[in-house]
Amino acid sequence: MPSEVSGDFTRCFWILEKYKGQAFSEVAEAHFLEELDSSLQTVDVQYQKMLNERGKAAASSAWRFSRRSRAKLLELLAQHDKSTKFSLAKTWSRGHLNALPFFTGSQVCEQLRSLAGADARHTPYAMKPAMDAENFERTSYKFVMKSEDTVDFMCEVLPHLPLHIFKKDGQVLAATHSIYLDGEDLPLYHKKASKDPDGAVLLRLRWYDVDDPDAFYAETKVSKNKVTREPAKKTRARIEKSSLMDLLQGRGLLGSPILEEFAKKIGLLHATPVIRTTSRRVCFQVPDDASLRITVDLDFEAVLEGVSKGVWQFEKKLGPYVHFASQDAVQYPLAIVEIKVQGGGEYDPPMPAWLEKIVEAHNMVELEISKYLFAVAALLPNEIAYVPEWFHDSLALQTEVHQKKKPSVRIDPRTILKTENITLKWFGVATIPLGSVIVSSRRVSRTLHLVSLSFSILIIVYATRLYLLRVELLTNGKALLPDRKGMVLAAVCLCAYGILYTLMIDFE
Repeated sequence: MPSEVSGDFTRCFWILEKYKGQAFSEVAEAHFLEELDSSLQTVDVQYQKMLNERGKAAASSAWRFSRRSRAKLLELLAQHDKSTKFSLAKTWSRGHLNALPFFTGSQVCEQLRSLAGADARHTPYAMKPAMDAENFERTSYKFVMKSEDTVDFMCEVLPHLPLHIFKKDGQVLAATHSIYLDGEDLPLYHKKASKDPDGAVLLRLRWYDVDDPDAFYAETKVSKNKVTREPAKKTRARIEKSSLMDLLQGRGLLGSPILEEFAKKIGLLHATPVIRTTSRRVCFQVPDDASLRITVDLDFEAVLEGVSKGVWQFEKKLGPYVHFASQDAVQYPLAIVEIKVQGGGEYDPPMPAWLEKIVEAHNMVELEISKYLFAVAALLPNEIAYVPEWFHDSLALQTEVHQKKKPSVRIDPRTILKTENITLKWFGVATIPLGSVIVSSRRVSRTLHLVSLSFSILIIVYATRLYLLRVELLTNGKALLPDRKGMVLAAVCLCAYGILYTLMIDFE
């Protein structure tokens, strides 16, 4: 079996390096494209050889080869467009890339379907799309992992949960698209990012490549209300493409309470499309049983959904995948695994024991990630007051990020207030010796006055230094560590001052 290495695009990178700092002529571009075509053919041959093998080990090798080759190709195309006057982004970002078998890796997922079909108890099935409100309470666990490791995870899940097959052509891997709406100052973002105890609301439109191309779904997601204990709720209704503009202008559709409520929220918030996301999804769930559902989202991308002159330019951007080289786009290279367990209440229901073992056996990191919050924090850093507390963790976990620039850091105002509160408490400590000087100014010596004043100044300087240090750490996104030495030193000085004051004061 071929080794699990990525496709070799060395010659292509060598051409770009050769002309670095020079004019990249049309002759050089032709040479580059020739080498690129040759490399793609070589990669395809290697990939097909892997696909000819059968079994979980073969599927794992082919998947890893596919994911690594995909990442290498995207890196090559991005470097080409950045260092030359020619652009491959528009011609390669959609149809061309998706036509490359190794790029999508869908054939490997079809092998998973075959492996699952060998067990009659877990035959892949076609599940009807959810149309009604999901009123039951459920708990969601989210993890991130390397995309190349996902096939091993899925192979271990297969004996326990069946694959969901999308209706068109029996696919098990399909693109999922969402458009999130929000008000001018992003109130829905801020409410969700701050974990508002009253519950946060998300408004989105969703559609699938494998579904009817004119079918969209308007969804409202309400998180759990920690005050009233009302469970999380999701409502969803189908809407035809021809009626989208009416809905987005707040008119709704008569006869559909869900769409009417959706339109009402749009009108109250003056909400417009803000973010578009896309990912490719694999699902596991027992038919007609919502007690356990697992989704694996790959190749997550997000792009700003601009509104020009008050008109939503939906048609101009509609396509299977966003522009991989867009300056207004962000990619998250890790796979996002979400496990939904029915139930809730005071204590979150645990995952099944077999699933916990699988999660522990793989390099999966639990992360409270939200696709919408991540996209807004990454693409609109100057429009938000703060970022979610997990945002920097999600950035640190990335191994390959194709962002134009690193998002600026925003701090939760509550954290700043806590820092300032600590500083003010230290200033309060400093008033102790100052107060004693004022009260007993006629009974103590000049030396004790100087000692008291010096100690007060020392406390003020220390508190100011501590405040500035904490602000710097917060700004740089670093962890706040307790100042043990400073606290001990301050305590020792305060005790010493008390003893000295007692020895020197005149108690006449």
